[in-house]
Amino acid sequence: MLIEMARQAMYHYVYSCSGYDRGDVSISMNNLGLSCQQYVISSYELELLVCHRESEYRNKPKTVDKIARFYQRGQFVGSLTLAGSVINTRLFKRLRNLSFPPTHWFKLVNLSCA
Repeated sequence: MLIEMARQAMYHYVYSCSGYDRGDVSISMNNLGLSCQQYVISSYELELLVCHRESEYRNKPKTVDKIARFYQRGQFVGSLTLAGSVINTRLFKRLRNLSFPPTHWFKLVNLSCA
């Protein structure tokens, strides 16, 4: 839950504060770290603050290095760091276009413990 919330917030940050239009770029994660300081109640509202890890603000950066800080009931509960590359969406789609043979898909295997 925290990772997905932070991922969406990172995209929102890139699209609203970095000079990119929504859908023009994708973020390719190089490094992801999560630190939980307290138990997070999944049914209770979370607040999220995203900012640069370094105090460097650039227009249309080629890399991102962000930190998302999570708060619940006014208390800090954890943080997520993300470092990655900003890639043009057309290039990203070309790079991620893989065709797998049908024999490479996951299969359910019934293992007996007897």
